[in-house]
Formats: sequence, structure tokens, C-alpha cells
Amino acid sequence: MKHEEEIIREEMRALREIILKLLQWGVTLLASMQAAFFFLRREYSQTLPQGSFLPLRAYLGGTLFLFALAVICTLLLTYMANQYRSYWELLEEHRTSKIKDPEIGPKTRKFMRLATFGMYFFFPTIDLVFRFVYVGFK
Repeated sequence: MKHEEEIIREEMRALREIILKLLQWGVTLLASMQAAFFFLRREYSQTLPQGSFLPLRAYLGGTLFLFALAVICTLLLTYMANQYRSYWELLEEHRTSKIKDPEIGPKTRKFMRLATFGMYFFFPTIDLVFRFVYVGFK
């Protein structure tokens, strides 16, 4: 029979893999939706009169959809991170080995959290930036 510490470590390893896959698939989803919106907008703008731009309202629909996907990915990632932290606390209670896991400093943790969540919100943000740089508020 396995020790409690070994079982908890296996669960933590599995959660790390799930978190990594969630990061990969979230970015893939947002990047592919960004590309799909680019081609949809380009196709729609070809039906407009020459020299006119896609209406802001139509453009923002895609941006809001990207933002909603970023929020959903962030919520899933936050849930999985909370699960991982609860296993970490459980491991501290049931640790029988002398192996100590390296500590992460608060500045590093804050930076990693910002970089991870910023990765998802990069897509709707860059979508807006491109609109306002190339077209403006028209």
C-alpha cells in the first residue's frame, strides 16, 4: 500500500499536467478564434462600400467573445490552481520524508500569476489595439 505522501505527490503531478494542458489549449483556443475573427471580419468588410470600415459594434462583438473565453479559461485555471494549493497544504500535513520542495518568493509568484493570466487577456487586448491603431473609433 502506498504512503499518503506518495499518493498526494502523484495527485499533484497529475494536476500540474492538467494545468499545463489547460494553458496550452486555452492559448490555442484564443489564437484560433482570433484568426477566425480576422477572416470573418475581412470577408464582411469586402461587402461594405469601398473605403468604409467594419462598424465598431460588429467589431466589438468578436472582441467581447474573446474576452469571455479569456475569463472562462482564467476561471478554470484558478480552480485548478486552488486544487493544487489544497494538495500542497495536505502534503505538508502528511509529509514523512525529509524532502523539502523549493519555495517560490512572493515577487516571483506575483509575476508568474500576472504572466499566466495576462497570456489569456493578451488576445482581446491586442484585438482592440489593432482596431484603434488602424481604424480608430469609426
